[in-house]
Amino acid sequence: PAPTTTTEVKIIIEVNLQEGIPAWAVALLIALAVTVGFCGSYIYRLRQQKKKLLRRQESLQKMQKKAWDDARSDEQKEYDAWMEALTDTEGRFITGYKDNLQLPDGSIYSGELFHGDPHGVGKMVWSDGRTYRGKWQFGQPHGHGVMSSVAPKELEFDTWIYSGQFHEGLR
Repeated sequence: PAPTTTTEVKIIIEVNLQEGIPAWAVALLIALAVTVGFCGSYIYRLRQQKKKLLRRQESLQKMQKKAWDDARSDEQKEYDAWMEALTDTEGRFITGYKDNLQLPDGSIYSGELFHGDPHGVGKMVWSDGRTYRGKWQFGQPHGHGVMSSVAPKELEFDTWIYSGQFHEGLR
């Protein structure tokens, strides 16, 4: 007979009892087939729900990060950019020699660093065209060095060079 509704499903298993398959084994096979089908669809639904939850979690994390970024002050954002530039992947300040270190203000430093500050011998090229090559102490020119500036043509001041002693950033 044909199914009475479109959702009705019938499983028909023909068993030749003369071949020695007992009726309980047939019933067990049918129960096993139904269980496997049910478990498979249940696992599929669980996986889909997990994917949906992970997408929601990622979206929520992005919204929280954006809200946190928007709430931070410009000073905090600048501080974080400097910290990222002057620390290693584990958050420790860089110590030792670093070549072409890009800093958040657009300047480039090559030389020795001590706890993230220029310290020792190094060269800094600022984004405004100034250059200092010489000794550094705790992030400031200190000792003998050469500072120069190359002024763009549209500005009214000239190029200048100073070679001599610096003390805590002052010449």
